[in-house]
Amino acid sequence: MAVVKVPQLGSFTVKVQTGISGTGNPVYANRTFGNLKSNATEQNVFDVAQALADLQKHTVTDVALTERCNLINQ
Repeated sequence: MAVVKVPQLGSFTVKVQTGISGTGNPVYANRTFGNLKSNATEQNVFDVAQALADLQKHTVTDVALTERCNLINQ
């Protein structure tokens, strides 16, 4: 029997720098956006993240993609 990977809805997270701590270190927050279709390309996800970055007052420092899949034994 073969194991088959079945893509599910995913998410992406935008990491933003929200300020500077009292010791001078950057303070970060994560903003996660869910219900990402499994057929969304990496470029499309990045383009949406960049568009959201333009709406943020904080600086975007990172974009992370989380892909979810079910493994089914057939």
